[in-house]
Amino acid sequence: MKLAAKLVDTKPFQKIGAHHHKVSFRECDHHKWKSDGYWECFIRHFAFSLYHPTSTCSMGKVVDSQLRVIGVRGLRVADASIMPVIVNANTNAPTIMIAEKAADFIREYWAYQYEVCTKETILIHDNDKKCFYTRLS
Repeated sequence: MKLAAKLVDTKPFQKIGAHHHKVSFRECDHHKWKSDGYWECFIRHFAFSLYHPTSTCSMGKVVDSQLRVIGVRGLRVADASIMPVIVNANTNAPTIMIAEKAADFIREYWAYQYEVCTKETILIHDNDKKCFYTRLS
């Protein structure tokens, strides 16, 4: 913030008419304009993530390694909120990977709820058995 404020005072920026525009910000008005205290207050009250919110439901604290919400049966979280910290790039690819892993976890869980049977067992319509003719992978 201090660097940006200093840039406005340089000759190139002055040539194009750049100037500081102080907007009254009630929460920080008790600090001197452009002081360290002002910038800290400004950042604490005004900074936000506009496009890529993440890390609100971080792994290890809210969800386990299988993306299950700790203490809530039958609920998983499979989005960017499980990242412990935000990545230093676009969050799209990591979020897709998280979703793919979640699909694997869910598929694996349900595959083991059923007995693995031969294809022939399925074809003869053995109603007493709940089975798949192959494991899902």
